[in-house]
Amino acid sequence: MSIKAFFSLFFLILLTFLHAQKMEFKAPDYTLIQKNIEDKSSEFYYPKLLKRLKQNDTLLTSNQYHHLYYGFTFQKEYKPYKTGKKAEEVAKYYRGEGISQKDLSKGIQLFLDALDENPLDLRAMNYIAYLYHLNNDDATAEKLQEISMDY
Repeated sequence: MSIKAFFSLFFLILLTFLHAQKMEFKAPDYTLIQKNIEDKSSEFYYPKLLKRLKQNDTLLTSNQYHHLYYGFTFQKEYKPYKTGKKAEEVAKYYRGEGISQKDLSKGIQLFLDALDENPLDLRAMNYIAYLYHLNNDDATAEKLQEISMDY
């Protein structure tokens, strides 16, 4: 074995061990989240984070997304069993019933309205990303997909 091959193999193995990380599930600390989202001086203050989310701020961190997602349960708008105003229209898109290329713009607007009602609806976020993809706007689709994956 040549020295070049030996060192290449050595560094590859070394990098494998250095990079290996164990993924652990950690239950959210709801007490801390509630404290943080209600503190106006905190970077996690809920109204500020929500505004940044609606502006598609790409600098939101995973921790900020977690505070948004889990902190939503402490908002007065939170109603876990509420259906949207246009639930039947949205369901038509989920089922794919009679949806054509010309319906994509209407569908995108429908899902944007649904996200205005519930900005943390992961299903709507994923589906609108899919509609943007079908409408050949892959940049927006990828951005929304990344956001929904951060939760």
